[in-house]
Amino acid sequence: MEQERFVSITISLPKAFRDQMRRMAAEASLKDPDEFMSISQLGREILCDHLKNLLEQAEKEGQNK
Repeated sequence: MEQERFVSITISLPKAFRDQMRRMAAEASLKDPDEFMSISQLGREILCDHLKNLLEQAEKEGQNK
């Protein structure tokens, strides 16, 4: 299986979202100290999951037409 390649992007978020992501990443790192969670990694997971859901939804809607 080919390893997935990541590319960098830059996004701007409201400070409140940034702070929430910091908190979420810190909590994840505290739950499992062997697995460090960065804000970038958390953001990537959130964004990729959301985009996958949107694509699946679009495919389902396309099949229903």
